[in-house]
Amino acid sequence: FSEVDNQVLSALHDTWHAINQSALAHLHYFNDIEAANKAMALAGVLEQRLRVFKVSEEDNVSGEHKNTFLRSKALTSLVLGTISYKRREFDKASKHFDEALDVSDNVIMKSELYSKIGKVFMDAGWQEEDKSEKEKKYKDAVQMFQNAIQMFHSSKKCLREPAESKKQEQIADCLLNDGVAKRRLSQYENALESFSKAIQIWKGMDESKNSRLNIAELNFHIGCVHLKSRGKAKATVKNALEHFQAAKHIYDEVNRSMNLDPFEVENADVSYWSTFVKTVWKIGDCFKCLREVRDASEHYKMAIRILDQNDGLDKYHNSWTALYKNALQLHVQDHKRKKKSELKESPAMIEKLKEHLKQVKA
Repeated sequence: FSEVDNQVLSALHDTWHAINQSALAHLHYFNDIEAANKAMALAGVLEQRLRVFKVSEEDNVSGEHKNTFLRSKALTSLVLGTISYKRREFDKASKHFDEALDVSDNVIMKSELYSKIGKVFMDAGWQEEDKSEKEKKYKDAVQMFQNAIQMFHSSKKCLREPAESKKQEQIADCLLNDGVAKRRLSQYENALESFSKAIQIWKGMDESKNSRLNIAELNFHIGCVHLKSRGKAKATVKNALEHFQAAKHIYDEVNRSMNLDPFEVENADVSYWSTFVKTVWKIGDCFKCLREVRDASEHYKMAIRILDQNDGLDKYHNSWTALYKNALQLHVQDHKRKKKSELKESPAMIEKLKEHLKQVKA
């Protein structure tokens, strides 16, 4: 290349890299998919301009310009995959992440890509209706998370502490998702092992909100595993209850620190409040198993009230069916006892829960 060519190539590479970073910022900090998508359209134009110089992956040349092209190409594919994933376009997301894997030579990026592909498989499995296909997707997800974890561990320790901390967070995130996929495959002991490793990593990190929320989510999943795998014996239920209450304690602390009222939420973070509601619901289930009617009812009412007042959570989605059924069963059983009924509001609550279930089925 001539000196002018080199200057043009460097400028194009720098611009392409900046556009990729801008798109990632729009996705991660603002969740602005449309802005990221517009940036990617410009990235596509730059990629075509660079191909004129014969530095792409198909061209039989070597050198720093080709390596830079491949790194930018990998990052663009990662961004496009993330956009498709956020749009729930799982086939497109998987295709883009695979393209990034093919051209990336960076161990950390490859680890991240395996993790992202694992999330694609796991979410696609959750939506899959065919039982055998669902199981296959969860198994594929586990394999991807394992690949990511192994690759993260094989990478050199980062010289800068922030970079090393981020890597540890990514390993913990892989372990959490690995545990969730294994829990859905009924591999409960393996799931517990992954959750336990993840929680130890987060406990060794700083006391940031992010660390605490991840510990809360892990406590939630550990509680679910105990309930699902070890029956409804009193000791098991109490063990699960401790984990759910530990999770709720963290959520309550975060809510107070951010002046968040669960019953007055605007522009809600759906993922955050969904996990919070599920935690409260599971505490209610534990109290129901322990026949502590008043405490069970209190937590069911809290979960249902949050759903009623938070449009983003879609209170008629079928994922809340078990909550309504369990609460209805509690109030019906209590109402039948009449003379020793602990819950004065049971008749009204029974009608409300029946209406909720009717709407869910509709």
